[in-house]
Amino acid sequence: MPVIVCRSGTKCNVCPPYEAFARGAWDCVAHAASQAKSGVSTKGFLWEFLPELRMLGCLDNLPGEKGTARVNAAGEGAMSRIAGAAVRPDVVVIGVSTGGPEALEILLPGLPGNFPLPVLVVQHMPEVFTQSLAERLDSRCLMRVREVRDGELLGPGRVHVARGNWHLEVVAGARIGAPSSLHLTQGPPENHCRPAVDVVLRSAVQVFGAGVLAVQLTGMGADGLAGCRAVRAAGGVVLAQDEATSVVWGMPGAVVHAGLAHRVLPIESMAREILRLTSCLDVETASGREAVVQA
Repeated sequence: MPVIVCRSGTKCNVCPPYEAFARGAWDCVAHAASQAKSGVSTKGFLWEFLPELRMLGCLDNLPGEKGTARVNAAGEGAMSRIAGAAVRPDVVVIGVSTGGPEALEILLPGLPGNFPLPVLVVQHMPEVFTQSLAERLDSRCLMRVREVRDGELLGPGRVHVARGNWHLEVVAGARIGAPSSLHLTQGPPENHCRPAVDVVLRSAVQVFGAGVLAVQLTGMGADGLAGCRAVRAAGGVVLAQDEATSVVWGMPGAVVHAGLAHRVLPIESMAREILRLTSCLDVETASGREAVVQA
């Protein structure tokens, strides 16, 4: 059952938002009583609360809106509930293209240095630039960011940036319990891309199954669409950046229109949602940086 926590801003010690998320809450909104004290009407609270109900499929439209619910070919709402929330992800895979460096500089610094999962980033970019991208992100993030070297092991708290002009694949460990590794290949381009998001998502699903959390960010084309379909089929979770904050709503838009995205979010909210899904919403782990929106 989806749970939305309505909390008072005057009682922050009763139920901190990160604790609510860690226990499986869908979202936290400020209670009408606390908003009234600050001069915000109950109507304002409802306009914050009702979109949450619509996203969960409880309402077709908000008052005054006409036909805003998006429906895919199967007749299901594009904003579908995360059915596999009980399965904690094992890996985060981010696919991004046009507008990617700016989007990554917003998302990745929101993850704490002790983030317990590996993060794979496939940015459509020539080979000579992915090393510089990794170095730039490393200087801005609490997690360690490095361009992938062939054969390196997946590690928690690390961001692995795919090398330009090379496909990135996840390979299972040689024995049970052994860490997975990353391999670079020169296979033919897919979706006119190398590296391709579809390639790494397919391999990640083969290794982690339902433990894949796919994140489709701004970019031209539809690379990642087939991979996200594989993630959904395996029981994993798919997040997509919204159109308003995307430079080009091609890659995330294709996923949304296909009905594959569990949630469609602005880039500023993406790190918070990743932390919620991985049960890592803890303000203290962010070393002073805001990891959640304070209620």
